[in-house]
Amino acid sequence: MKKIDSILVPVDFSSISANACRYALLFADRLAAEVHFVYGIPPASASADAGPFTINLLEDLRKDALSGMDDFINDVQSAIKDQLVRPPVIRSYIKVGDLSTVVRQHVESENISLVLMGTHGSRDGWDELLGTHTSSLLGRVACPLIVIPSECAFKPLKNICYATDLKHADAFQVDNLLTALLPFRPAVTFLHVRQEEEEPEFGLAALRKMFDRPASNLKTNFVSIKRDDVVAGLFTYARENEAEMVIMARPDRSWLARLFSKSHTRDAVKYASLPLMILSSADLIQ
Repeated sequence: MKKIDSILVPVDFSSISANACRYALLFADRLAAEVHFVYGIPPASASADAGPFTINLLEDLRKDALSGMDDFINDVQSAIKDQLVRPPVIRSYIKVGDLSTVVRQHVESENISLVLMGTHGSRDGWDELLGTHTSSLLGRVACPLIVIPSECAFKPLKNICYATDLKHADAFQVDNLLTALLPFRPAVTFLHVRQEEEEPEFGLAALRKMFDRPASNLKTNFVSIKRDDVVAGLFTYARENEAEMVIMARPDRSWLARLFSKSHTRDAVKYASLPLMILSSADLIQ
């Protein structure tokens, strides 16, 4: 995972995205990163076949969005100005297109390090949009993704919970992740939530041997628990042990495997009760 020097936050001017923006600014403050706020005008407004009326409508929507963005940024900054040590550079963008396409294109064109999005569980229209586009972004965006539940305020990362199924080698490749989060110097709990007495491909003992070394100057914990519901067990453990963030790696699978297998990653995005970072295997080795 490369150094986090830029964070993209999709906004819709709602309280949910405002909370995500406040979190992003405070997170970026600790990492010396800049923040990009991106608003997407629905592509139907820009239909080439609709004539002058649609062109005028699009221009009106763009003007309203620019004005709304200025007010939105002022409100977000005012709410946390006393908490910022080195206020991050903010760049705002108004773009035409559906959310997932706009985000992916901006990540690629601006070499964005991290996408951060707000969510409110499954309780409102914004989450229907977020859920759909987050699912798309999970497999396509070329950087890590953080989901921020609406009730979660920013807290410095003192403890993080890294969820591993011990079937993939992702947990053995977290050095780059920890380097990216070095300004926080968090303690790391490697957590395996199992539903039955299973024989994992890798064991916690192997992880302990690799990371639990005095010379690493890394505070670690290695835990395996049995729960009927993997996602609920993960977030319950993380909350009870005062973790500020949960981190999961998205396994690389074919589209056919994704179609027929249950995704704990997607469930975690939908039901997250703590900030949740989703990584790909490529993020871990960069």
